[in-house]
Amino acid sequence: MATPARRSVPGVLAGCAFAVLWGLALAGCARASEGSRVGGPVLYVANSRDGTLTRIDTADGHVLGPPLPAGSAPWQLAVGPAGAVLVQPVAPGPDAPLTHVGPPAVGGRAHPLPLEPGARSALLAGGGRYAAVAYRAAAAPATESDGRCRVVQVELARGHPGPARDVCAGRDSVVGLAASSDGALVYLALWHRPDTAQACDGPTGSRVVALRLATGALVATAPLEGLPGPLLLAPGPGGGGQRLYAAEALPGPDLALPGEAPGECAWASYGKRFEGARAWRVRALDGTTLAPEGEHTVPYPPRALAATPDGGDAFVLAGRAALLRLDPAGGPARLFATLPDRAVGLAATDDQVFTLDPFGDRVWRLDRTRGRPLRAIPTGRSPLGLVLAPAGGA
Repeated sequence: MATPARRSVPGVLAGCAFAVLWGLALAGCARASEGSRVGGPVLYVANSRDGTLTRIDTADGHVLGPPLPAGSAPWQLAVGPAGAVLVQPVAPGPDAPLTHVGPPAVGGRAHPLPLEPGARSALLAGGGRYAAVAYRAAAAPATESDGRCRVVQVELARGHPGPARDVCAGRDSVVGLAASSDGALVYLALWHRPDTAQACDGPTGSRVVALRLATGALVATAPLEGLPGPLLLAPGPGGGGQRLYAAEALPGPDLALPGEAPGECAWASYGKRFEGARAWRVRALDGTTLAPEGEHTVPYPPRALAATPDGGDAFVLAGRAALLRLDPAGGPARLFATLPDRAVGLAATDDQVFTLDPFGDRVWRLDRTRGRPLRAIPTGRSPLGLVLAPAGGA
């Protein structure tokens, strides 16, 4: 993932009404000592320029101990028992390893966890006992021009990977990933790049699939009309099982990239096509069958999703600085807050919503009920990823 461009003027202007509040909120922030009691879920933040992790007690916003090592340019995170962490770096090249960080109680030591030779474009999801890593394997000579998509399960406590399973090949690419905490199911957002005979603005075979990770068996499929985006597995509203939220961009016929031949939707243009679509939505799907449960229109490109532990609220970080709330029953997403600058990452607890200011090196906190800004929390340099872990598992 490319690091976001430095402070857009439109993003700053859109959030000017909150600027004074955010500044005052930050001014009161103070760090606590290593021995401070953990009162709530722990927020782990990946500081990409420092190569470290910051741990924050969400109950009162104090930082827990010194930063932990996290390898080069950390981004995506999955937290396991006792606070062990699996870390995915930003935009890894071939053979770039993941990093496994041991529990803080035993020193939090970091060790590289390489994927297979030639692996690239990895995504990481999960937490609890297991995480899932999706990546593209090196192409087989003279047989596959694009290589194969694979998924591997990693035991988080010790950083032990299981066998890799092929989940797609050819023109299919994994662009979104979610996983159940028990390691039973993995969810993939698969973009099928059109060939030269297909139009770029219509359905091409992209889809969301649910697989049993232990066997690779297909559980369910949900076809998509456009380009898939981020996925989120969350509790269903009212305790009704689990719900998968799937972001989708709907391209229009007027979308064309300079120098691109008609009908040739190259992999390199995926990000531009998602950002430049005519419309976006977030679909709510049953976590087992992928049957539709609702649909939410979104006015800007969805970049991150989060839900509260009870499933009662879901949120979307969209465009440059818009934080939106989803009604469990469906319908248009509602503006929850306008952030003072471009934000990345999203997480939610029972009473707060968190996102990152990668340019101000801090976590922004909002009251879940009204979107009111709370005290901001300093982090390391260029925070790009965040994830929540239960207080007892930190």
